[in-house]
Amino acid sequence: MGYDPTTCFNSLRDQSLGPCPNALGTAVSYHCTDAQETNITHEYCSQNNLYYKPFKYMEAYDPSLCAPTEYDAKKCNEQVFDDLDHLVDYLLAHPNMKKRECWCCCSCMAYGTPIAIPTGLKAIEKIVEGEEVMSGALTNTNGKLTFTWTPATVTFSQGTPPTDPLSGIATTMVFIYCREDLGLISTEDQLLMTSAGTLKQANTLKPGDQLVTVDGEPVAIQSIKIGNWSGGVHHITAGKPFTGDINGHLISAGSFVVGDFSVQLDPTALGEKFEAGPPIGSAEYDKANEATKLKTGVYSMNGAAVEKISLPKNFKLFRDEALYIPFNAKTLITNEQAIDIVGNPNAYFRPYGNKSGVDILRYLFKLYKGFYPEYSFYLDWENITPNAYAFDAYGTKTVVISGGLVRLQGMYQEGLAFIISYGIASLSNPIIYNGPHPLPTIQADYYGMGLVMPTTWYTTAYDVSDKAIAQMKQFWGYISEENQQGNPENNQDFPSIKCRINTLMYAQMGGNLPACAQPPQSLLKLTGEEVGILSNQKPFVWLSFNQDLDEASSEDPANYSFSPEATISSVAISPNNNKAVIIVADFQENVEYTVTVKQIKSNTGSPLDPQKSTIKFTAQ
Repeated sequence: MGYDPTTCFNSLRDQSLGPCPNALGTAVSYHCTDAQETNITHEYCSQNNLYYKPFKYMEAYDPSLCAPTEYDAKKCNEQVFDDLDHLVDYLLAHPNMKKRECWCCCSCMAYGTPIAIPTGLKAIEKIVEGEEVMSGALTNTNGKLTFTWTPATVTFSQGTPPTDPLSGIATTMVFIYCREDLGLISTEDQLLMTSAGTLKQANTLKPGDQLVTVDGEPVAIQSIKIGNWSGGVHHITAGKPFTGDINGHLISAGSFVVGDFSVQLDPTALGEKFEAGPPIGSAEYDKANEATKLKTGVYSMNGAAVEKISLPKNFKLFRDEALYIPFNAKTLITNEQAIDIVGNPNAYFRPYGNKSGVDILRYLFKLYKGFYPEYSFYLDWENITPNAYAFDAYGTKTVVISGGLVRLQGMYQEGLAFIISYGIASLSNPIIYNGPHPLPTIQADYYGMGLVMPTTWYTTAYDVSDKAIAQMKQFWGYISEENQQGNPENNQDFPSIKCRINTLMYAQMGGNLPACAQPPQSLLKLTGEEVGILSNQKPFVWLSFNQDLDEASSEDPANYSFSPEATISSVAISPNNNKAVIIVADFQENVEYTVTVKQIKSNTGSPLDPQKSTIKFTAQ
């Protein structure tokens, strides 16, 4: 039904975007709503159809008071105007001020919500500016709430249409159920009147809380659910802008008393009438409502027949399970490392409803799809594990990013760009690479940063990579010291975090793999023997090795000596096994020999292990 500037402000900050100030010198700007009425911005918000999606506006600031990247409405003397012509006039009259970009949010209550008007009820999306709705004035007499309803002119009406449920584009909404004939679906920040005379945002309500109807009747919430909504969203303002007095800014929505859009702009101005609380999906909310939690995003009072409650059309609950990921999928980090991050008190995860970063991820998916069309990219929003996955399923190369990664504070566009690059590299076939597939972790780090990132970002790759490395350092820093060490015996699949950081830096600068990331040298080893007699009655010994052999060195008789001595007639790699040689010599029957091998190597150049170069056999 409207938007909460605090949510917008936090969303912008989460994405390292500077919010525009409002007329009071604090974020976020009232003029953002004016900006959305321009043709191009309205089209932008409508086509993307994402609640709180950032869009760029312009402001003036004093560069002598703060840095160009520092956003503080009062400190920087930030000035923003409802018309850009006024901004130009202001800059010309104040040469000490400079212009710079600032950011606003696209904003928008569910289609179909019945709003009380003088003649009855009307769906919210059909109400236009200039029409009348019934606005309420509150009287609280010793805890008894009564409302006086009078017509008020709608001064603002705006929204976005429904989206294709299969598009993956959805708004997080809250479904509140009180009884068979009384329920509401709203945006997370919608303010609803409680029986205590306070207004609470929808996503902070809980089972047992009492809302109030237009007749002043208290009704308890039986269940509350959050999920994805692909229907349209809309909001309206009744009368003049809100200045702190809620009278005249209360409207009837589905028989509930709620605040109109202008109240959403500054709920803190309500003072004691605004009741804050942790949002659904946060750790704090889950802890406080553990007894009523049934599944992800679903909370219900004991005894409530929640299974019989039909969900609204276009409303889909979050899943309890993540998308199917093959057991052999390549992962960004190990399960143990992911558990460390989730359990680290310094790692803050935004709640499900805060979709800061989703629009950025979708942009990245489109960008990388252009360069790597053979790949498919997916966001698994309900997956709380902060990880990414790459796998080849039915001939399609697939990269999946978890919602846990996107919701992790400090993971921005650049870090997500590298993680996608890592996933692409995992399934790639670099020309100069000669090793196993999918690529081991350290190799995917190297080629993701050194090959995929420059291919996609071109001339801006260094700056993007610089920020990506900083974000990955913070991300990996949440892992316990023990699980940062890696496995020295398998530094390719389980490298240390320190080595992964070094590898990203080497790759960014165009260098080779650092020493810590070099594949361990695999030595050639003598592993077994067999003896026999050829058809021409000459004795032989068959020597087995752990790797395919280099022909020149392994067929040189000078590289084999026997004790007691034996004269070699021939040495040849077995025609059926490149890991074995057949040596024909004048071995004496039932005599035990010791053969010592030297200076041979594998076909990939691995030298002989001196500790595994001798073996005994008894000739036939």
